[in-house]
Amino acid sequence: MGRASRSKDERVPSSAELQRESTKLYRQYSQQRNEQRCKANGRQSIRTYPHSPYGCK
Repeated sequence: MGRASRSKDERVPSSAELQRESTKLYRQYSQQRNEQRCKANGRQSIRTYPHSPYGCK
């Protein structure tokens, strides 16, 4: 009983929070990859990531 109330206070991140965090990290990662690819190609690569808000202009 005491153990259950203690783990509540410890504030374990929920799966939704973990999902949000990993999504954020993945977005940063794909943005960096997208920018590198843009510089390498020297042209637009928006079509490469149609679902992404990032792209070279």
